[in-house]
Amino acid sequence: FRLDGMGFPAVGIMGLFTALAVGLLVPHLGPRLAGQRALLGSGWLAPVAAAALAVILVAVGVARLGYDEAYPRPDFVSYVLDADSGRAAWEAGDRESWTEPLLRNGREADVELAPFSTFSGWRAPAPAVDLPGPELERVGARPDGDTVSMRLRLRSARGADNLATEFRASGPIVAASVEGRELPHTADMRDGVLKLPYVGLPADGIAVVLELRGSGMLRARMSDRTQGLPDQLRVPERPADTMPAALSFRADPTVVA
Repeated sequence: FRLDGMGFPAVGIMGLFTALAVGLLVPHLGPRLAGQRALLGSGWLAPVAAAALAVILVAVGVARLGYDEAYPRPDFVSYVLDADSGRAAWEAGDRESWTEPLLRNGREADVELAPFSTFSGWRAPAPAVDLPGPELERVGARPDGDTVSMRLRLRSARGADNLATEFRASGPIVAASVEGRELPHTADMRDGVLKLPYVGLPADGIAVVLELRGSGMLRARMSDRTQGLPDQLRVPERPADTMPAALSFRADPTVVA
């Protein structure tokens, strides 16, 4: 009846496989369909009783469906700050819950639960907190024929251990490595795009090497994530019948881009 975080498309897919599985029962019904015996003297008694019991159990389950302190409802709220523009926003999946005061002026939007993974939710303006954004340092570049090897260092200025970076180059990204480990070459890299999520970021950051073909600009958008919301902001206390949803790398995260 409800699969939190999955939605109706997932329910439909599972329903398809359920229908196929039920189809396997059809051959077993064949010999019984032609019978004219009474219900008590036939083989129908057990399946009819089982079906009736199943209906009763489903009805009881529906009647008891809900959340309380023993079975809290998972939800989330994120604080997202663009360090370049100084604009901040609250992002959440449900505007009618305890987050309503934060999302009073919210609008429907695609929110990012995990790096490069979006979810339909709500976004509302939030007060800006002075938090430093992640840093990218160009360590050096070395030409090699028609390609350039660019060495970069990525780090979080506020000590986050989760960093997501999207590189966009004017030409193809021929190869890429992180901390000396080569990444698989993808179709996106041929189009000049590399999406790099990194969990367990060291304090001194990570070394990234990109092999670029052609000339032009290399752009990067970075966002780091930490657990919990900024202490400087007044956030309503989470009710006991809810809990942070483990749908991203961090529950109720602070994201600085």
